[in-house]
Amino acid sequence: MNLNSSSLLAENLNKTRDRDPGAQTWIILQLAIPVVLSQVSHTLVGLADTIMVGQTGNVTALAASALANNIFSLSIVFALGISYVLTPKISEYFAQKEILTCKSLLVNSLLNNMIWGVLISLVLGLLLPFSVFLEQPEKVLDQALPFFKLQIWSLPGIMLFQTFRQFYDGLGNTKPGMVVSIAANLLNVFMNYLLIFGNWGCTEMGLYGAGISNLIARWVMGFGMAGYFYFSQSGSLWKDSFQLSNIRYSTFLLLNKLGMPVAFQFLFEVGAFSFTALLVGRMGESALASHQIVITLASITYMMASGLSSAASIRVGHFFGLKDKKMILLSGIRSFQMVSVFMFCTAILFLFFRNDIPMMFIQNRMVADTGAELLIIAGFFQLSDGIQVIGLGCLRGLSDVLIPTLITMFAYWVVAIPFGYYLGLTLHMGPAGTWWALCAGLSVSAIFMFIRFLSLSKSLVFSEHDAPK
Repeated sequence: MNLNSSSLLAENLNKTRDRDPGAQTWIILQLAIPVVLSQVSHTLVGLADTIMVGQTGNVTALAASALANNIFSLSIVFALGISYVLTPKISEYFAQKEILTCKSLLVNSLLNNMIWGVLISLVLGLLLPFSVFLEQPEKVLDQALPFFKLQIWSLPGIMLFQTFRQFYDGLGNTKPGMVVSIAANLLNVFMNYLLIFGNWGCTEMGLYGAGISNLIARWVMGFGMAGYFYFSQSGSLWKDSFQLSNIRYSTFLLLNKLGMPVAFQFLFEVGAFSFTALLVGRMGESALASHQIVITLASITYMMASGLSSAASIRVGHFFGLKDKKMILLSGIRSFQMVSVFMFCTAILFLFFRNDIPMMFIQNRMVADTGAELLIIAGFFQLSDGIQVIGLGCLRGLSDVLIPTLITMFAYWVVAIPFGYYLGLTLHMGPAGTWWALCAGLSVSAIFMFIRFLSLSKSLVFSEHDAPK
């Protein structure tokens, strides 16, 4: 059976499992670079909004963007967590040449992801009337809520994209997601140019225009990825997946059993950052605008590290399917080393250019000075952030999701949030206090994730029958 280019790549991954660590670095990079570009491009949707809205000079609009994006990010990461479980499972079963199982995973994942996308959108719509309890400035809410309403209905489009992207990632073909993400991001920037500023005869809509751009770009992403699957040669093997016989309750249940803890992992982490935004919002719109600038930058480096995490998940899942204990450990350790080097470099950039970067977003000295202070703290937690996200990826590859979820909950909601409230509001340290608390939470998470991976990968037991030949 011809499994096309994805099969060829899988065979190459298999052949290189006994090579030196340098070979593993190159393989991980081959997988990670397209994912990194895709992740960063996805994050750049928010960055483009922040920069282009900031260029209007409207601090209220920038604060409103921060509020809406931070709340909406909770729903996005929860939904993404549901979808992420597909990649390591496809990698695991594809390594075993279980094609029928892969087909069942694909069709059930699409059904599951779309149900969750629509359900979360409906819940968010029902919660809108209760937004008055956010204790945010009224003029910020007046701009944030219309923008947020548009964001809500972009979620099913994201989930459509995620299904096919995660599927192809699991096959080792990470380029389609990159191409579609970049194209959609360019579309978003162009439409922002038209709708935020009212160029080329369009009505000047400000932040609301950015919301329309987001909505259209994310649905284009979804249909673009589905179109690639349907029309490309690489999808020919899998087109018969969408049959009623492949919809299985057991597979549907497995995806949710593994996906729900991953969703809560992301929810606990991003929820901590979003709750921090609410705390900072109580300190004033200038403080919230500074927070939005720096959290956007930190999100970019996080998403790049998350790309490496996805590659680690693919590699670990691949070797878990092959029952190759030695290569599980080697690929995981190599991923930790790579992310440490990368995040150290980003920390240096944050520290050295802390006074210049905020001025790229908005010409407001108070906002820029607070942003420079927060960039110092963001620089310090880069390493911890990278290590903990790689740990999550490696553990997903081993289908270990419950313990990492508990670690995440403890690190952010027992350590970071209470500590942040105490430093930021009780001791009146302002935004810096909440960010130092986030740094502490990330460090706790990083330490425990690394220990968990080492412990679990070394304790794996495979029978002689299962051992790689």
